[in-house]
Amino acid sequence: MSTQQNKAILKRFISEVNKGNFDVMDELFAEDFVDRYPAHGETPNREGVKRVLAGSRNTFPDFHWSLEDIIAEGDKVAYRLTMQGTDTGGFTGMPPTGKKVSFTGISILRFANGKAVERWYIGDNMTLLHQLGLV
Repeated sequence: MSTQQNKAILKRFISEVNKGNFDVMDELFAEDFVDRYPAHGETPNREGVKRVLAGSRNTFPDFHWSLEDIIAEGDKVAYRLTMQGTDTGGFTGMPPTGKKVSFTGISILRFANGKAVERWYIGDNMTLLHQLGLV
């Protein structure tokens, strides 16, 4: 697939996640997808990512990703996004703060046969924790 097709898959994924449709991963991510940044001790696969996304939606019901940059070459797409939301559900078991947060992350997705097969992620977790008043 072309870099443009891979970028289109990423854009669709972001759009569907913003709607709360995490099951779109079953269509866009390979069954043997590997997450190189399994958050919160989750399994490093697509089901683990879906659980993390659902947890994020529970914590931040107005959860929204804004895609800031996309760079594609070969079988990889790198992207920077901003996540915004309001903590009304309680972050990782903490009481809800009611605070609005905004933080960034950078990911690289690798594609094969028209599906995402691997992801690397770096997020600004310290900014998130600071905005929630947890550090």
